[in-house]
Formats: sequence, C-alpha cells, structure tokens
Amino acid sequence: TPTSDSDIRIEVWLPASGWNGKLQAVGNGGWAGEISYPALAAGVIGGYAAASTDTGHRGNTAAFVLGHPEKVVDMGHRAVHEMTVRAKSIIAAYYGDAPKLSFWNGCSTGGRQGITEAAKYPDDFDAIVAGAPAIHWISLHAARMALSAFVNRSEGSRIPPAKYPMIHDAVLQACDALDGVKDGVIENPARCRFNPKVLACKGADGPACLTAAQVETARAIYAPVKNPRTGADVLPGLLQPGSELGWATLAGPEPLRYTQEAFKYLAFKDPEWDWRRFNASTDIDLALKMDNGLLN
Repeated sequence: TPTSDSDIRIEVWLPASGWNGKLQAVGNGGWAGEISYPALAAGVIGGYAAASTDTGHRGNTAAFVLGHPEKVVDMGHRAVHEMTVRAKSIIAAYYGDAPKLSFWNGCSTGGRQGITEAAKYPDDFDAIVAGAPAIHWISLHAARMALSAFVNRSEGSRIPPAKYPMIHDAVLQACDALDGVKDGVIENPARCRFNPKVLACKGADGPACLTAAQVETARAIYAPVKNPRTGADVLPGLLQPGSELGWATLAGPEPLRYTQEAFKYLAFKDPEWDWRRFNASTDIDLALKMDNGLLN
C-alpha cells in the first residue's frame, strides 16, 4: 500500500527444493487486474522463484480508473516495482540468500511493463524479456479506435470476413516471392507494395472483388494511422500485408473492449460513452492529454 488509495496484491512462489537461484517476475495482459497464475506455475516448474502482481486492482477492466488516480499510477509502473522489491526480500528470507539473477518475462501488457521497468527502475532486473510490448499504450488504443471508426464509417465500408482469404491470396501472389522463396510466407511485409485497387469490382459487388469503399478500407488498414488535426502519425500501420486472415480482430464491427475502455474510463471518464461518437480530430489528443504520459 504505497498510497492510501493503493491495494497492490502480489504472490511469490518459491520452489521447496531445486531452486535455481534466480527470480523470474511475470507480466500481465490487457488491463491486468489478476495474478498471472499460469506464468507463475511455469516459472516454478522451471526452477525459478516466481512473482506476479494484479497491479493494484481487481478484474481485467479499466473501470477501476474512475476516481482512483493512484491506482492508475500503480498499474502504470509502481505495482511491478513494489512487487519486485518485496519478492527479493521474501526470497532472501526464505533461502538465506538473494537471487543471483533477476529477470522479467512478459508479453503484451507484460512487454510494456518490462520496458517501463527498464526505463524507470533499471536496477530491478538483470534482464528483460518484453514480448509483443504494448508500449505507447494510449497511442495504440487511439490508433485502434481510429481504424475501427474508419472501417465502419458507412454502410458497406467494412470488409466481410468471407473476403479475407481472397485478399490474402492476392497479397501472396504479389509479394510472397520477394524474398526469393515462394513458400506462402511474406518474410518482410515492409517490402510489400500491394495495392488493393487491383481487386476492385468491375461491376456489382461479389465475393471475388472489393467495392470502392472496401478498397479504401483495405488501404487504411495497411497505412499509418494519422492524427487528422496535426497530420502526425499516431502509430505505423497496425496490420501489415500478410495479416489479412486476422483482420476481424481490429477491423471488425467494433473496437476491442480494451480500446473502448481506454476511452470510456481514462479519456472521457464516462462509462456510457459510445465508440460511435469517436472524433479522431479531437479525441486522440484528449486521450493523450488525460493519460499525461503515464500509460503511454
């Protein structure tokens, strides 16, 4: 409880025998809010003392943000640091010696946590594994929200999943062999200059072509997400050539729940806010301002 509004829960799991002398701290996913038990178990099975935190709130949702600014700080960086300091003390008390090496292992939110640790508390860990790090956390959600708003901008602008394989095949035809091997894999998507216009319908809409609106949607999916007020990139393209079979996650009928909650609770502080009201010209800046660099 580093503040009166903090309630950070941690668990430290200690092998009763066969400890390898090391600490492995493990990360969270999404909005955290729970101890990462599978990762704790994997750590102990590997011989590590393992530590995890719920980051100071209960439930994998951003609802905790309302009225609790200190809990946002806890999730942003403080909870992981507090956990790490106390885990090392518990390990030393139990084994009679501090860990000879401490490292972080996390993915997505856990990756962001690891990189934040490196920046803010460089003495906590000797090594950091930061998988798929969701750094620029608010910019990421802003870009996802802007993409969803554009994909669903009008009736018929969203590309139905039934067309994904057709687009994917066309992308492979255009770019698969760029690396010298035609193997169904685009080794370097950044080299692929696929133009969705080649799939434009010559007449009526059909399963083997894209309408004019869907061509523009496909272009936007590949393109960097820009702030319309400033023209600056919010993030590089979220979905690269070759990703077409997975477009339903970020280019489906509505934004990810995690993204909606970033705007509901952090930007607008209104649980009733509807993502269809999103205005990229104002709301991207608002979200970044309200976060003030804490989660970003």
